[in-house]
Amino acid sequence: MKKISLFILLFSFCCVQQSFAYDFTIDELVKLKSLSLHDFEDAVLLKGYKLVSIEKREDHCARFKNGDHSLYYYAIGNVLSAHESVSILYTVKSRDEYMAIKDGIKLQEGRTEKVHLRDGDPELHHFDLDNDLTAHLWRVINYEKQSHLYKIEILDRKDDGDKIFYRTKTNVNFQQ
Repeated sequence: MKKISLFILLFSFCCVQQSFAYDFTIDELVKLKSLSLHDFEDAVLLKGYKLVSIEKREDHCARFKNGDHSLYYYAIGNVLSAHESVSILYTVKSRDEYMAIKDGIKLQEGRTEKVHLRDGDPELHHFDLDNDLTAHLWRVINYEKQSHLYKIEILDRKDDGDKIFYRTKTNVNFQQ
């Protein structure tokens, strides 16, 4: 019994230590989504991210980067109105970090995972979160470089998730 307790204690300690090595948890990404662009920028700059670009097309997008990690703040709609919607996209190259975020969602009580299969696209893992938010997680494969890019998007449940998925998938290919 003592060996099992010691194993569980060591395993828990290793998992907690490993989670500190990652830039963001799912809870932190959800919190970032609720911030204004100014507060979002302050929060990610404190984590060592640098502003890389700002795009102003039909949507406004600010891209921040730290090593192999990118974080996007999408303001969808009219920035001068109260009807603006915000989407956060976090991209990583580490499968372990991607799985830690995915497992963090699954461990929260009442979370169900829906997997959407798409023609020619990787599967999209869909989770309904608290506060009428949705998380989309998916993998992009770069066959030429033989590498993967993992993406985590936090958006409002009322938004058309497929529209946002295709927008981010189209606009945010391997820019790392």
